[in-house]
Amino acid sequence: GMHLLSSLQAVAHGANSVQYFQWRQSRGGEEKFHGAVISHAGHENTRTFQEVTAVGDLLAQLQPLVKSIYQAEVALIYDLQNEWALDLAQLPRSVDKNYQERCLVHYRQFWQQGVTVDVINSTFSDLSNYKLLVAPMLYLLQEGVAERLCDFVQAGGTLVTTYLSGVVDQSDLVFMGGSPGPLKELLGIWIEETDVLFDHHQQMIQLTQETFVQAGAIYPVKQYADIAHLQGAEALAVYEEDFYAGSPAVTVNQFGRGQAYYLAARHDDDFLADFYGWLGRTICLETASTQPLPLGVTVQVRATATEKFIFLLNFESKPQSIRVDDPATVDALSGQAVNGEILLDGY
Repeated sequence: GMHLLSSLQAVAHGANSVQYFQWRQSRGGEEKFHGAVISHAGHENTRTFQEVTAVGDLLAQLQPLVKSIYQAEVALIYDLQNEWALDLAQLPRSVDKNYQERCLVHYRQFWQQGVTVDVINSTFSDLSNYKLLVAPMLYLLQEGVAERLCDFVQAGGTLVTTYLSGVVDQSDLVFMGGSPGPLKELLGIWIEETDVLFDHHQQMIQLTQETFVQAGAIYPVKQYADIAHLQGAEALAVYEEDFYAGSPAVTVNQFGRGQAYYLAARHDDDFLADFYGWLGRTICLETASTQPLPLGVTVQVRATATEKFIFLLNFESKPQSIRVDDPATVDALSGQAVNGEILLDGY
């Protein structure tokens, strides 16, 4: 089932066709054993040929999809030049910068909530269609990026960024006056320094007001912890220990018609799940699931002006169930009404 599953994943993410390289397996050259729809056997009685045929049969039944579009409300910035600069930077703690891994950790929170996310570059992607922009560890700001982020929030968007953001320009030169450089006004803070923690050391933060969970809730942070000062922003959480006890650990700044959040330390999945779950409800992000998804199950949505197509994909070998509570939902293949618990076979 993996071939059909992965093919439909591409369709769920906006593809209107599934194409193959290569059609017929070569007789010679380096790629003579490359996979192909028709193998050296030269006929259709192979597993691969039958699985490709099954994809074609299914796509033929899903023709109305061609008129639908895939539009994410959330974008996550993953910037290669930023990654290169971070890799080169000899920070006080250089062993665990893990930029790509941290982007995946933030992305995973939306994946598990059934919220569609685009992964974009910082410089040329159009931001106007997004409600929420997530930019973890945006250490290097290329020319014009700060202005783009300010315009996005000013127009009503919501930005989340983190420690180690706005440190250097596109020439890898530090912004004088301290980080987050040209994002100071947008975020309403300035960073005095970044503390680094040993692997065995956890700092704790405490929520200062009712937000994503009750006031007083405590979460651990690790590895990186910015010491920030408010310059217009509001503290949603503060550190509990050490020489920066009481300093802001999570902040929000009203900027124009939007808001900019700053996560001053490296958090675990529990905090991020609570934070992004609350933020999604606050800004009314669309989700196809009313509950956290089982590990390995994904939900994607394509839509026309009048209807939505919901893809439920199970990437685990074992069957898993997901709940759909809209009585108007029907199976696109059978036409039968679908409501309540749906069992997804493995793959």
